[in-house]
Amino acid sequence: MTLELIIIGLGKRVTGCALPAIAAAGEEVRVRGIFARTERSEEIGGTTVKVRALESLTAADLASNPTVYLCVPKTEIPGVLRQLAALDPSAADLFIDTPVVRLKDFRHAGLLDCWRKVSVAEDCARMPWVELLLAAQGEPLGKLKEVVFEHSAYAYHGVATARALAEGSEVVSARRHKNPAGSVRLLDYMNGFSCEIVDPRDYSQGRILARYENNLVSDQPAAGESALAVEISLDGEGAITALRLGETEVILDDGERSLTLGDHPDATLIARQEAMKRVGFLRLLRELARGQAGYPLWDGLEDMVVDHSLERLGRYRSSYFTSPRHRTARWVYGLVSRIAGG
Repeated sequence: MTLELIIIGLGKRVTGCALPAIAAAGEEVRVRGIFARTERSEEIGGTTVKVRALESLTAADLASNPTVYLCVPKTEIPGVLRQLAALDPSAADLFIDTPVVRLKDFRHAGLLDCWRKVSVAEDCARMPWVELLLAAQGEPLGKLKEVVFEHSAYAYHGVATARALAEGSEVVSARRHKNPAGSVRLLDYMNGFSCEIVDPRDYSQGRILARYENNLVSDQPAAGESALAVEISLDGEGAITALRLGETEVILDDGERSLTLGDHPDATLIARQEAMKRVGFLRLLRELARGQAGYPLWDGLEDMVVDHSLERLGRYRSSYFTSPRHRTARWVYGLVSRIAGG
């Protein structure tokens, strides 16, 4: 099945990640139109693209089962959601970029209910090395128990990446400890998986350390550290063909490989994070094209709430009053948002 896509927004995220992934998807994705604030022509990848003004989008554009990829600045999300809701998008699906809505704008989250389906463009959850670490579970490593992101994860994306490694489990609790160099975030998931995120993010210096029942794994084992190394296989052009961990292998197909070009041959796995995210975005598009759910809305909202709570309060604990999965919490956040004028 071909994913019929309408794109709203044309910032760096769209031009640098989404459009290359769409091109790599081939016949699986077709772009019906691109909308932004003003009508114009843009030169993208050597091709002139016609961009329509968002105000020219009509109910007819949304009536024939498209998927709308919404990627606009966080401050503009409520206004655009209101504009789209007025066009009755009940026959369309929404593919919305992170962080979905800010907590201060939570009263507008009800506008998501008017869509047929909603999923989140959280590409970190579909990166190839995430698949590799999960696939390596079993003999001889055992179950994946914990991952440390050393300067290799950011905000709600880090919560989402850890959730993917926790196989979709909910966040039970989290806390943040500041130190002179930055801070450390500790996340506990319902299935017993835990994650430590060492801030600040710096992909050029970052690494991952995964603790399995029987051994450690890292993309950059430290001196004296008895950790197995993740191996990167490159073709003659410098594209990633596969990731390996012992006998476990994740092979990238031609479309995915094309999205990994451009990094230095000696770049570490985390230094290639932008390429990994492009591949993750392509995988999300393919999921949607096949009628699959993609990254769930409630997971995306929980990622945002956990990150916000850690930034403002230094802690988070899931409950009926804090998790956006529960109606009570959604009512509380909506009320706070209205009081704050969000």
